[in-house]
Amino acid sequence: MFLFMRSFSPSTAAKLSFVWAMGYLSLMHVHRVYAHYLEGGADWTAGQMMLTIKLVSLAYSYNDGFSPSTALLDEWKPMIVKTLPTPLEFFSFTFYFGSVLAGPPVWYNDYIRFITREAFPNKGTIPNTLFPVARRLATFVVTIACFFVVSEAFPINFATTAEYATRPVWYWVVYMYIAGSAMRFQYYSVFAMAEVASDACGLSYNGLAADGSERWDRVNMMNPLGVEV
Repeated sequence: MFLFMRSFSPSTAAKLSFVWAMGYLSLMHVHRVYAHYLEGGADWTAGQMMLTIKLVSLAYSYNDGFSPSTALLDEWKPMIVKTLPTPLEFFSFTFYFGSVLAGPPVWYNDYIRFITREAFPNKGTIPNTLFPVARRLATFVVTIACFFVVSEAFPINFATTAEYATRPVWYWVVYMYIAGSAMRFQYYSVFAMAEVASDACGLSYNGLAADGSERWDRVNMMNPLGVEV
């Protein structure tokens, strides 16, 4: 991707980056299904998905930096990149430890402002992270507890049994809704722990709200209530 951005125009580099990243990721998913069908579990493609998000977003942010402002939505403008990253900046952003495996993905500009301390008040001092970390940890505890308790009461494998097949249709719908929701909570718990890392180092700090309170929502991976309710 870095070579694309150095060797081609921003527009061409963005398109090539998308094709390369998505093509490679798609081939790896096909290989996983072919070679490890229904085995489950996590593998390196999770990290590859995070890399795809970050690299493609950087390539298009760089392209937006050379596009007319009238062609950009207002929410895109703070993310435009007008200067080609140095190799150190590029690979630091790509393999930033706090998000390389499970996210959360972060915009390049936000990451640069974080490592240069421009995102923080008081000459770059990172605000106290105790409360935001505690809040994310509470989310982790609740989501992982929901996963273990509900999945134990409603095991999804029950849907493959002969007994399940004898139940009425309404039972199938309700059971699969509950069992499927329980399976999602294991991912919520992983995402919550990833957000704990972002809060602990200060990456999630997003300035002050109108009432003067601190905002810790610069990077977010999930909204369980928004999905489930």
